[in-house]
This record gives sequence, C-alpha cells and structure tokens, in this order.
Amino acid sequence: MVTNEAKITALIYAAGSKGITLTELANHVQISPAACRQLVEKLASQYHQDTKMGLEISVTDETYRLATKGDVAELVNDYVWHGQPQRLSTAAIEIIAIIAYNQPIARVEIDAIRGVNSSATLHRLQELNLVEVVGEKQEIGHPKLYGVSNYGLKYFGLNSPKDLPELPKATPEL
Repeated sequence: MVTNEAKITALIYAAGSKGITLTELANHVQISPAACRQLVEKLASQYHQDTKMGLEISVTDETYRLATKGDVAELVNDYVWHGQPQRLSTAAIEIIAIIAYNQPIARVEIDAIRGVNSSATLHRLQELNLVEVVGEKQEIGHPKLYGVSNYGLKYFGLNSPKDLPELPKATPEL
C-alpha cells in the first residue's frame, strides 16, 4: 500500500516548478489540511537532514515544491544553464519589476509603462518560468494577464509579493 508520504512526495514532484498548495495536496491525498501540513513538515525535515539527498522541500507563498539544496545548486545551475546567458537583461529585470508591482497586468500595459514593445522579452521570461499567465482581462480580445511565478519569487529571494520593497514616493517636479 502506498503511504501518504509517498503520495505527497510524488505530487510535489509532479507539480514541478509551479508547485502545489497545501489545500491541493490534502484534497488529492484525501486527508485533512492539518494532517497534510504535519506530513509535509516531517518530509521537509527528513529531506533537509539527509546529506545523501540533493533535494529539499521548499515553500514559497504557501506553495510547496522540490528544490535543489544549496550544496549542489551551482552544479545544477551549470547543467541547466549550460550555453545559455547567466544574467537577465536590463529589459527583462525592468519587465519583471513592472509585473511584480502591478500584477496582474497585461502586456499592453507593460508596453505603455516602458514605452516599447515587450513581447519578445516577456516570452523569454515565460520560458524561464519567471513570469506566468495568471488570467485574462475581461475586455475585447481577452488579453493575457501576467504575474511573477512562484519560481520567479524564489529566484529573487522573495516568499511572496508582499516581500517586495516599497517603492519610493514620487516627488513633484518643480
């Protein structure tokens, strides 16, 4: 018989970089959220303490995912990014910042803020799983609405959008 721990681990793995919420886990495993939280915390502790394991269970914005332990992160990054640029362009960082502070936001709104077309860079950010489609605007054409993905938050060292630094207040021009 498959244990609830095995089911939870398999679901977190299957969720990939998108992750899975506690509620989703509990519903799929058919246990209470409290029992599920206990099992996830137990598994996270086991993964963390096991030096033979290169993965850990991380939580970002109340979403669980398997992540690489810090000890092997450089090795994995070298493998994943081999032959690809290591840094994000200024335009990419600009777009992520605009999305982070204004999400959900449509591409045309991003373009209006930046003053240039952002579609190519936005597409690349989606490929890198730093931003994701979070809905669509209820207007003609139903433009996609973008938000920073949980992976994107983690990439920038944030647990949730609430962790973003406050923007400076605009000062009136003289």
